[in-house]
Amino acid sequence: MAAEAEAKVAGWVQAFEAQPMPEPEDMFRYMFAEPTPALVAQQEELLGGLSSAGEGR
Repeated sequence: MAAEAEAKVAGWVQAFEAQPMPEPEDMFRYMFAEPTPALVAQQEELLGGLSSAGEGR
């Protein structure tokens, strides 16, 4: 059973390593230029709290 699991993992690793590396432009866009909906919501929540805190001054 362990040998079967090791063989499966080795196959997955080989398939992963066979994938081409992404271009730097694609990585930048993925990491910084196109935020996920969850990140957008989190940013709005945090920035909303900051902007409302500054209104009371």
